[in-house]
Amino acid sequence: MGRRRVSRCRCRIRCCWGPHAGSGAAVVPEERPQPAQRLVRRLPGKVNRFLAALVRGRLLRPAQLRQMMNTRPTGNPDGRAYGLGLESRPLPCGGPSWGHTGDALGYETMAGATVEGRQATAMVNLDPGGSDAQDDDMKVAVQTALCGSR
Repeated sequence: MGRRRVSRCRCRIRCCWGPHAGSGAAVVPEERPQPAQRLVRRLPGKVNRFLAALVRGRLLRPAQLRQMMNTRPTGNPDGRAYGLGLESRPLPCGGPSWGHTGDALGYETMAGATVEGRQATAMVNLDPGGSDAQDDDMKVAVQTALCGSR
């Protein structure tokens, strides 16, 4: 059964024919994440530049940055802590990674930077949703990039 566009609305939802448990066919909304597709191509580099500038003190006054980096433990076993909009994660090579995680429109992002100037962003497609193993792989990828040959 092929897809066939039957309607379109302002929210960029497209409907198409798809399998249905009861009758064999139904009109099913299909999300069209065009903005997210553009972000996947553009966002990692921008996030890296932003985090590098932030943690190296180029965007805020020193007192403001100290407030952001004043973190509280989250209780997560990986040692993650959270400040004012900024996560801290311990790196296996020593020192913290500063960054954030997030997800939207079927994508998950994990970004981090060090005060020494290293930064990394990992983005993955969540279809239909992420797993703990996928989260672990993203964490290892970011940590490996941030630790380099240290």
